[in-house]
Amino acid sequence: HLEQCPGGDGCARARARGWEGVVGIELGGSAWAPTPEVKLVRSSGQAVLDQHALKLTKKALQVTSLPEGLRGKNFRVSLSVAYSLDEAQ
Repeated sequence: HLEQCPGGDGCARARARGWEGVVGIELGGSAWAPTPEVKLVRSSGQAVLDQHALKLTKKALQVTSLPEGLRGKNFRVSLSVAYSLDEAQ
């Protein structure tokens, strides 16, 4: 929900302009990479939202450990980050 989006990162501008959207992100890990790669696979149509979703995902990876079953293996995980002005979502 955009009302809960932390300040900066263009969130205030997104709220003021009524921007909403869903950002598609893919995490890809390999046996030889220390941290998964984060890539944008579907734009929300708003660069501010896309960049915020990428930043949040990368930040989460810094403080989260990979499950034991994924360490040292190749994997891909797809996720969506939705930005909405509707408080019910």
